[in-house]
Amino acid sequence: MKKPIKKISLCMIVKNEEKILFKSLNSVKNLVDEMIVVDTGSSDRTKEIADSFGAKVFDFKWIDDFSAARNYSISKSSGDWILILDADEYLIEDDFESIRKCINDNSKDVYCLKWQFLNEKKTGFKSFKVGLFRNKIGIRYQGLAHEEILKGIDSSRWSTIEATIFHEPALDRQKDKEAYYYELVKRQLALEPESAHWQISCGIHSFMLGFSSIAKEHWIETLKIKDRPIFWIYAAFYLARFDYENNINDSIKYFEKLKEIYEDHKEDPSVIIHPEIKGILDKFENIVYKKLDLDKDFQKFKDEVF
Repeated sequence: MKKPIKKISLCMIVKNEEKILFKSLNSVKNLVDEMIVVDTGSSDRTKEIADSFGAKVFDFKWIDDFSAARNYSISKSSGDWILILDADEYLIEDDFESIRKCINDNSKDVYCLKWQFLNEKKTGFKSFKVGLFRNKIGIRYQGLAHEEILKGIDSSRWSTIEATIFHEPALDRQKDKEAYYYELVKRQLALEPESAHWQISCGIHSFMLGFSSIAKEHWIETLKIKDRPIFWIYAAFYLARFDYENNINDSIKYFEKLKEIYEDHKEDPSVIIHPEIKGILDKFENIVYKKLDLDKDFQKFKDEVF
């Protein structure tokens, strides 16, 4: 008997994305079986563009809560699997087969895809993010911003896919977004002060806004919180990277801490799903210890990693 074909629902939240939405939806039109687009207050052609792809478009009153909007989009879906994309993200068809193969694996519920940030030079930070998960088993997002689903899910049910989400943000809107996200993650941290996720997120946004000393305080606090080791690894990395330009001895201290955490926890599921860590370690070690052509090497490293 032939197995039933598993269906994928794209779930996306949008607001005033007429300049970029077409590219995103067009990139997955031959992959997904359903498009759920939740609009949080557009005043441009966003909903018209979504309609042109046959998307099911729903309005949602914005309440400063990304999880609430994402969870509403999931509630409107009917597919066996959920694909999460933002309007400034897209996939390529070469990766579709990997995704289709994964959704027929009954041993996993959540998949992390490679995530490639593209700046104006078409280079930038590489990581992994949750992009695909099984529907109708109660998985929901948590957090006002930088929302996540992995908390509370059996780590044996996570895995990674050899597929990439390309993230190409509208750079003219980036600063305003940084300030808004910073306010939301600060509110979330006030609700959950013992969360390393919110501590490190506050650090990242404060750093991007130029509040370097505040960022450092958040990253130091992250190292004190009992949580997933991936947060300690990134906190130690950000501290080492920050101090490289300010105090090379402190940078080396945090880099040694980073290596120690990695060696102690490299088999932890939260670290396994971030294989980019090993590459970051190798690159940064060369820069810190070789001390050769520092300005050139470090600037290139910053462009690629943070």
